[in-house]
Amino acid sequence: MPEPSEDKKDSKSKDEGAQEAEEAKPAIPAGIVPLFFSTASQQLYECVADQDLTEENPHKLISKKKIAEDFKNRAAVCDFHPVKQKVLKYSGDEILLVYDRDFKYGENFYVCITEEAKELVLNPPVEEGQDGGEEG
Repeated sequence: MPEPSEDKKDSKSKDEGAQEAEEAKPAIPAGIVPLFFSTASQQLYECVADQDLTEENPHKLISKKKIAEDFKNRAAVCDFHPVKQKVLKYSGDEILLVYDRDFKYGENFYVCITEEAKELVLNPPVEEGQDGGEEG
């Protein structure tokens, strides 16, 4: 029978491993929500992974009206259901859906539920030295 201190040590190392895995993921920016998007939803919204949306073209603007219809038709089955209130409160007319091919934020897609997040994704800031222009 193992000593109690060994049990604590084992569980601590497992917790530390899980914590390190969490720390390896980049922080999710404000206004971005990871979202699992099923195949049925991908087809409904015409954003099928690796077909309609690709690594080169990962964005799709979806009208709030279409999402609201989906809330009515499929209710809790709608993949936007976890962010329903955020979608309804969103100030813009279109929600930006982004294919997260590498599961950077933990799901296959993410949505931008603020205008600021939408702008950040559509127009990412250019890091110094990467503007591609020549100084002269």
